[in-house]
Amino acid sequence: SETNSLKQESIRFKSDFFPLMSLFFFKGKTAPKEIEHRFSIKFPGMKCSFIQSREELRSAVEKEIQDTLTTVQGCNACQLKDVATPGCESTGAKRKRKALDHAMEVLFSLVVKGDTDSSLPGDDVEEKSEAVLFQMRYVVATGQFQIALGGMNSTADRSSLQHLFSNVTCAVGFVTSEDRKGCGRHCFF
Repeated sequence: SETNSLKQESIRFKSDFFPLMSLFFFKGKTAPKEIEHRFSIKFPGMKCSFIQSREELRSAVEKEIQDTLTTVQGCNACQLKDVATPGCESTGAKRKRKALDHAMEVLFSLVVKGDTDSSLPGDDVEEKSEAVLFQMRYVVATGQFQIALGGMNSTADRSSLQHLFSNVTCAVGFVTSEDRKGCGRHCFF
C-alpha cells in the first residue's frame, strides 16, 4: 500500500542520511540539573553614559533580581550569569548615537539550579524555573523592576521584558530531550 511505501521510504531516508538515528532511541525523562533563561529588558531615560563600569551594571541588576526572587521558594540557588548592554559596548561614535535612544536595552541570563543537598528527585528545578519566569514577568509588568546607575533610578518599561530563550543543562549521562525542556537517556536498539 501507499502508506507502507512511505514508511519504508522514511526509514530508508533516516538510515541513509542519519545512520546513528537508527541506533538510538530516547528513554524516559528526568529534570535538568539547571535551566538558564536569557532576558531582554528596556529602561527608558537610562543612557549609556550612566554606566561607570560593567561591574556597576552587574551589581545593580543583580541586586534587583535578588530582591525580585526573594518570594520564589528555594531560589537561593538562582544566580545572575551575565549582563550586557548591546548598544553601549561599541565604538565611541556608535555609543553616542545609542545614547540618544529613548530606552537602554539590558540583556541578562539567569540560572536556576537544583539544590545539591535536596533529597527530592528532580529537585523541582523545573518548578522553580516556572516560578522565576512568572515572578520576572509580574515584577516588570507592575512597574516594580528598578535599577540605580550613575545616581539615577530607572524603572523598566512595563512591556519590555522579553524571554529570549532557555537552555537546559543535564546531569552526566543524560541528554537534552527533543522538546529541549528536560533530560533523558539515549539507549541503543
